[in-house]
Amino acid sequence: MHLSPINVVLQLLANTTSYSNILSTVATNATYVSVSFGNQDLAEIIPWAGTHLNGGPAAVFFGLNGTSTYWNIDAFNIEESFASAENVAVFGNFTYTTVAESKTIQSPFSIWAKVNDGLISYIRFMEDTYTTAGSFRVGGSWLVKSDPEKGVFRVP
Repeated sequence: MHLSPINVVLQLLANTTSYSNILSTVATNATYVSVSFGNQDLAEIIPWAGTHLNGGPAAVFFGLNGTSTYWNIDAFNIEESFASAENVAVFGNFTYTTVAESKTIQSPFSIWAKVNDGLISYIRFMEDTYTTAGSFRVGGSWLVKSDPEKGVFRVP
């Protein structure tokens, strides 16, 4: 008997460091999208970022455990979750502290997953990448022009 789609996703999130848990919740050909569809600069900072087409449990494990290698997970809070047929949405927030620099950050997150035949076939994890990638920053600044009516400004 299969768990409901929402319970499959919540089971995955309850123990993301257990490969056997990931194997029991993620389809062998599942696609995992982490924080962007494909951004090479971001992948230099966060190697699991991007689309892992048909990467299955190994891709999910790489992404979720990469997180626990680069940051200490201080809190991971699910605020809301709901499902419609095979689609599951999860919203929450987390607090991480970088292993390399001991910087603590907070970010909202959202997950969209599709569950078919009792297994996750697609999962997309989104977070505040400006904050999370910036937690590794050790120096430098950006010159930015976002508003066409205003000048360039420096982001420290």
